[in-house]
Amino acid sequence: MSKRIRPASLLLPLFVLLLIGASVSCGGDETNAQATSSPQAPASGQGESATVRPDGVFTIDVLVGAGWKKSKELDASLLPGATAVWYGFYDQRDIEVRIYPSHGDATGAGADAALEAIGRSPNSNIGGGIITSLGNRTQYRAYVVAGNLVLLCELSTENCLKLVARMP
Repeated sequence: MSKRIRPASLLLPLFVLLLIGASVSCGGDETNAQATSSPQAPASGQGESATVRPDGVFTIDVLVGAGWKKSKELDASLLPGATAVWYGFYDQRDIEVRIYPSHGDATGAGADAALEAIGRSPNSNIGGGIITSLGNRTQYRAYVVAGNLVLLCELSTENCLKLVARMP
């Protein structure tokens, strides 16, 4: 007597093969994305900085008008000389904005604090940066001084400079 194969019994192996195929094809992109955002992976522009528009005195409203999405105000008392600190987004990248009374303050104490922030590990307990819902601290890899502002940039100065270019 021959054994009859039920069509339903073929579905499980087929489903497993499809699942493996999908995870391999999607997993490749995910691995690359994780490697790019990993603190150990060298990123284009990591640690770079730029100073532009030294005569400018800007407010948070100027940034919002240029397209920056304001998300949360942070405690400015943790940064010497800063009058306000805001966390937000531009072009789907995190940008932290630190406001100082003058360009001199931004290039002095502001740049020193920015250098500390971009050199910090994402899970550091030292102040600065916003802690995400996963408990990780946002990591910044570059900064831009624009007038009285210091912008901490997630990956490189590119998005920060695009934002500054849109400011009046």
